Amino acid sequence: MIQVKINRLALLAWLDVPEGDRYASMENSLGEIIEYFSVLDPIDTSSVTHITSPGSLLLPLRYDEVHDDLATREELLACSPQRIAADQIMLDSIMQTDEK
Repeated sequence: MIQVKINRLALLAWLDVPEGDRYASMENSLGEIIEYFSVLDPIDTSSVTHITSPGSLLLPLRYDEVHDDLATREELLACSPQRIAADQIMLDSIMQTDEK
């Protein structure tokens, strides 16, 4: 059963499944992953519309409109609890400064 699922998964994902010892290794790894997701098998998805690509969905278009009632850059930056430098929010984890 697992071998059938692995072959189907390989076909769908365009995986090159080797024969022999490497196949056995892949069978163990993919088998564990497939078994992990088998908890989803009992879920009834018959009422779910299948899509083949997210690009096939039509998204509604909207007109670009300028709104004068939006907050200014300064007002938005003032809402941040982080330090501000050069009109940017400073994140300590990625921006190092000499200030303390």
